[in-house]
Amino acid sequence: MDQQPKKSADDDSVDPPADAVRSAHSPSASTSSPSRSPNRSTASSPRKIGQQTPAQLEQLMTGADRLERMILAHELAVNQDFTVDGTPHEGSLEAKIRETMHQAFWDVLQASLSQTPPDHTQALILLGEVKQTLLSFLPDGQGMQMREIINRNLDVEHIKEQIAHDAFDFREKAHFIISIMGRLCAPARDEEIKQLSTIEEIVPLFRAVFRILEEMKLDMLNFTLKQARPIINMHSIEYEQQMFDEFLATEPEPLHLTKEWLRSTAISLLESADSEGTRNPCASPPPSGSSSSSSSSSSSSSSWKISPTRLLRHAFLDLLDWNSGPYPETLVADISRFLELQIYSETVVLSAATLLVIWNAIGSRITDAAAFKGDLLELIRACVENREQANQELMASVWVFVEPEIEKHLSADAKSPAVLPGLRILVLDLYRREHPVRQLLMKRLKESVEAAVAAGPASPVQTISPAFMPHFQGSIRALSEDFVKIISRNQTVFGRYYTRLITELAEELDLRVHTASAQSSPLKQAPL
Repeated sequence: MDQQPKKSADDDSVDPPADAVRSAHSPSASTSSPSRSPNRSTASSPRKIGQQTPAQLEQLMTGADRLERMILAHELAVNQDFTVDGTPHEGSLEAKIRETMHQAFWDVLQASLSQTPPDHTQALILLGEVKQTLLSFLPDGQGMQMREIINRNLDVEHIKEQIAHDAFDFREKAHFIISIMGRLCAPARDEEIKQLSTIEEIVPLFRAVFRILEEMKLDMLNFTLKQARPIINMHSIEYEQQMFDEFLATEPEPLHLTKEWLRSTAISLLESADSEGTRNPCASPPPSGSSSSSSSSSSSSSSWKISPTRLLRHAFLDLLDWNSGPYPETLVADISRFLELQIYSETVVLSAATLLVIWNAIGSRITDAAAFKGDLLELIRACVENREQANQELMASVWVFVEPEIEKHLSADAKSPAVLPGLRILVLDLYRREHPVRQLLMKRLKESVEAAVAAGPASPVQTISPAFMPHFQGSIRALSEDFVKIISRNQTVFGRYYTRLITELAEELDLRVHTASAQSSPLKQAPL
């Protein structure tokens, strides 16, 4: 919640606590683009925890902490809508455990207060926690009058004396707590605070108080993050690099997944060049428009069979249809974004493939073809949108919706009993990732995105498409723009790691052309 908390009654401003940012890397932090593939590993290779020594376990926890800090800094820099949400996902194991533990606490409190005489042990613990929470909203050196009021009214030792003399009024304390919350909370919480006064029973009342106090903590934390965002943005790249270096120091095989990702792309490009007979030193000059397009860097890149720029570019493009296990370590902060791009690419390709197969089969037999083509595409898109995978059930569902529309628009002489059953077989077969039409269209989509990457973030997107692709120009443009933004920042943060790894792969895979003129490395001159 972005609204600034209210000021206290003595007009001392209630600013966010100074240590709020340190708690923001909690696993409960959420972003606008959550991962949609929870079964996929997000970092380095899994370790067998049971076989770790205490020192190794401590090292593992340190590495996880540095990774979380890096991800938090990255989210704050690239996601303007980022907030911390402490609520576990409904139905999750964490949510069930939390609910069970909370219920147990409130049941114990209810039972202790129902005794004769009442047992106030749990109630004193609760009031002490409320007191500390309210004080935590007041920054050091400010709100002194409010701090004194809270300390005086929620003095646990004084409350013990009141209980001993049968002079303690639980409801009076509740009303005091509610009044203080109303003065400290953000304006958006006013209505919730008012509702507290309508709760008659003590235990339900304090349960609601604790719920709102937790929400106020998040309000304060998110306000702090919002205020700190300009400073974080200024130093986020250096901070991400520092945290990543400290994470790598805890890893037994640093950057193993990243190196294998680049190796796989290099081997694929070499094999492709060999099969097409196009491998040569000048196969892939650096992108035009960059500083590397100077004559010096062009001659330097000619000492490579596959330029480093092209290798890294194709490695990123492979993520659009990634199906090779865990993501590389350098991509951990953007996994959710790459998953979204992958799903979006899948939607575009599957929609285009379905339209292409249908149109190639019966397009010439459709009445009012121009208008129907757009309507048919919208129907197909509605069926496949936001689906993570294409399967037989999905394609069967697509066919159920498109069949009656196709039948209505078939010309009279085309309504043969064999037309629709044959077309149905063609459509259902598109569930296969290796289907030739899907493979071709994914290749074309990658070519379009690659053209955008080569042009750079400031250049217009030039798409490369089959004849019917004008229907997808907007989708491809949006995909390309998002892709360029993500990888541009990723290369800014991790470029030095990619340079080192590609240099190592050049020796292992013989990526250089060994000539007398190949004196310098293009990695030092051509930005990745």
